Amino acid sequence: MARPVRGWLAVGLGIAAAALLVPAWSPATVAEQRQRLPPPAECTDPISGVWRAHVFRPDRQRWALNTMELRWNADRTKLLSSYENHYWSGGPEDSEPPQPPCKPGQYRRMASSTGEGTYRGNQLEVQGKKLGGDENICGSTKFTRALGKLTGIVDLEQNEFRSEMTSRFGTHPIIWRRIRCVGEAEPKLIEPPPPPPVALPPSPPSPSSKGSCGCSTVGAA
Repeated sequence: MARPVRGWLAVGLGIAAAALLVPAWSPATVAEQRQRLPPPAECTDPISGVWRAHVFRPDRQRWALNTMELRWNADRTKLLSSYENHYWSGGPEDSEPPQPPCKPGQYRRMASSTGEGTYRGNQLEVQGKKLGGDENICGSTKFTRALGKLTGIVDLEQNEFRSEMTSRFGTHPIIWRRIRCVGEAEPKLIEPPPPPPVALPPSPPSPSSKGSCGCSTVGAA
């Protein structure tokens, strides 16, 4: 039988719904997910960028290194998202993926999907719309995939997104950190002004024959 794997996410909650996140977020869960993530990126836009999550699922003995890129559409009415789920089998000590070839019973895969989202206030919602590829890096386990939804609140000071991932397979918490900016102009280099022109001394007069004009003449008749 194929195993289920969550394919995508979406995000959005009101104040009352936010309270429902609290029981799932124990201090230990937050701390252990944070320590696996790279330093945050400081971006001009509050939400667009590349977000990263590194999560261990003890109930499935599975790791996932998730990367989500969020970009605004042309009129900034919605977010366009691309999502990459790099997942592999392992216990608590296997935070890095196994190198091919996998050992018996191991697997390692890379799946992708795209979606759309909204961001209002500090509430982010991203809904999966289309499943992408599912590459088998090593091992032969086949998974059933499904689009999902991320819902949560963005902490702008921490550059973190506390989300709950919901799909037909259930719900579990994921903490994200923005690690790279996208769609922002490169800083302009200030060019120094050109140096002032250098005054050259006058050239000495060259030897010449005398004419009525007082200038040098060549081949005067």
